[in-house]
Amino acid sequence: VWPTVGSRRRNLFLPFVMAQCIYSARFGDFYLRVKGLFDAGEKAKVELFAKTLVAMLGGPSSHHSHVSEAQMEQCDRLTKILHRMERSSYAPERANAFRILQQRLLELDWNMDGLREIDGALNVGHAAKTKTLVTVQFKQDFQRPRAWFTDLAKAIGAPLGLSWAHESGRRGIDGVALCGTLGQAVAAGAIVARIAGAALRACRMSDKDSFCARYCREIVDHEEQVPFAAARMLSVTQRWLDIDFHYNAPLDERETPKKYRLDTPTASAGASSGSKRKADFETPLGIMGSYKVRALEF
Repeated sequence: VWPTVGSRRRNLFLPFVMAQCIYSARFGDFYLRVKGLFDAGEKAKVELFAKTLVAMLGGPSSHHSHVSEAQMEQCDRLTKILHRMERSSYAPERANAFRILQQRLLELDWNMDGLREIDGALNVGHAAKTKTLVTVQFKQDFQRPRAWFTDLAKAIGAPLGLSWAHESGRRGIDGVALCGTLGQAVAAGAIVARIAGAALRACRMSDKDSFCARYCREIVDHEEQVPFAAARMLSVTQRWLDIDFHYNAPLDERETPKKYRLDTPTASAGASSGSKRKADFETPLGIMGSYKVRALEF
């Protein structure tokens, strides 16, 4: 299902002639960077969107320092209730949504203005279709890509219609690049960083690759069937990745991914650890689900 561009990396001889960096931050054990092709007048709006969505998915939230972690974690559910309160044509449903929302806000020691601020930041209008590239790179330098890490990125990106490629660091390939529309790419990059970081922190064994591979497979289904619309979208984002962001250079033979095993005691320990932490990722994976491709819009 995945395009062959995934076995490639950025062509260092071709610059990002139009892409602008709209977000760059340390996300646990990784560096998360977002670049986009958008009109100059939309930069502030797109930047705010990226910062807000990453914070909702467990990333750094310096821009929303006045919002607590518990409040940020509940934003997705609360904004859905807010929309039902404001948009339903059925008066009893609006009244019921208002009561539920007031109760939830009271429990979180929050207010309607704060929630509306977050909801407004997530509404970017037609900028939601911005061609976006998100890179997720290990803080630690590697000379070879990690197969478990790229497999995780593929499993998360597939239902969102994202194409991918390897990302090169100072000493070699140390991450992945995900290409798609704004919300899909930012959500996928943040969730990849969060799950992979949790796997690395949980591992106390020498074979980190096998441990992390099984840990991640407990959190995200790596064999999920890609929906037809997402598969169609892949062909579009593959062109963006190749033409607009210049990820069209073949891998060097020395850059073959470091493999893992799924049938060792270390791998079994990873599976056990991942299954215990699966509930921690229900909220971010639920948010990601709202960005799945339902129809091809390009």
